[in-house]
Amino acid sequence: TGAAPTGVAAFNIDGQTLHGMLRLPVRAAFTEDLPNSVLTHLQMTFRGCSFLLVDEKSMLGLKQLYWIDRRLRQIFPRRANEPFGGINVVLIGDFFQLPPVGERSLYDTKPPSNAPGQEYISAGQQLYRLFDRTIILDRVMRQQGEDERSVRFWDLLTDLREGTVAPDGFELLSSRVRSKLSVVERARFNSSLRIYARKQQVARYNIDALETNSQPAIKIMAKHNCPAAKRGTDDDAEGLVTETYLSIGARIMLTSNLLTRFGLVNGTMGTLIDIVWHPNDDPFTTLPSMLLFKPDSYSGPNMFVDTDGKAVVPILPLTRDWEEGAQKLSRTMFPVVLAYAITVHKSQGLTLDRVVLDISEKDFAVGLTYVAISRVRTVDSLMIEQEFHISRFEQRDSIVRRMRSDDKTRRAAQVVTSI
Repeated sequence: TGAAPTGVAAFNIDGQTLHGMLRLPVRAAFTEDLPNSVLTHLQMTFRGCSFLLVDEKSMLGLKQLYWIDRRLRQIFPRRANEPFGGINVVLIGDFFQLPPVGERSLYDTKPPSNAPGQEYISAGQQLYRLFDRTIILDRVMRQQGEDERSVRFWDLLTDLREGTVAPDGFELLSSRVRSKLSVVERARFNSSLRIYARKQQVARYNIDALETNSQPAIKIMAKHNCPAAKRGTDDDAEGLVTETYLSIGARIMLTSNLLTRFGLVNGTMGTLIDIVWHPNDDPFTTLPSMLLFKPDSYSGPNMFVDTDGKAVVPILPLTRDWEEGAQKLSRTMFPVVLAYAITVHKSQGLTLDRVVLDISEKDFAVGLTYVAISRVRTVDSLMIEQEFHISRFEQRDSIVRRMRSDDKTRRAAQVVTSI
């Protein structure tokens, strides 16, 4: 059985999200147990399962590892005294990519504090130390080719992964700065996706790009059960924003996992074909009843196809509930945002044809530049908006890098040479 922390990663391996598969808790209060009906369903699903493959381990946190263990012990009660209920868990991925958001990475060895909930950190650290065999996959699948330029790009990515850039790699990357490209080559990137490190950059570019669309835009407002819910963050509402601007033909991205099996996941991008209201609804004051969405990639059933033969699927509003103290809050909104630009975190797991980047500032988090540049297959699929200096790649020593390096050293001593 295969699973991953995100919908995009799960779809790439024809698996499920960890939260969906194991009914992992979503909120910060990790106190949820499974109802008997849900537990029975999971036991039927996992009957005969011997291996759980977990992809994108860099996005998996210590608390999540604890909850994977707890759920598997519940699913396999006869072996509840064994780690992970006695089944084999295989972690796959690259710790040199982005760490989990709001979680401590699996390689994090810092002692937990005495704060509530920290006991899960300690349990997760003990569980991670049980992984005692390592297989190194050394074949690059996304970037291939044996010509000189492909080899130079592969060497550049290898250096970036370690947080450094050699003079030759810097020269190669600098050759992709917009001002150094021909007018014809720049034009190839006119409609390409932008990837930025910061949410503010993404929001600004998305609005600017929407203004260039020939269609009029409309402001879509979420529905809330009370004023306090309006102040809730996107994370509180599990990806539902309070408002967004949309227009016919706009590029949008899903922010929730709707149909992982068919590719409608958090991170799926596509085009907005139409906005639908109920008869007699006021479009300026009423939440639409439906968005008609044409995904870039989709393998499931469809209501109809567009003129280019691609599937068009309906997206309905979702309602998310959360609590603030004793108050129950809710938000109803479409799980979409504009997607002319996305953050580096949203890009992880994607393979893209062309990308425009801004790497003029130094990384504020480990792995940002490496992940952004490695989304494409060739260096000629990149355009960099502004010039940059080689000093922006200079990396300071940090406890994160030391812990990650220690983990790499420990794993090197566990490598399995034959299977």
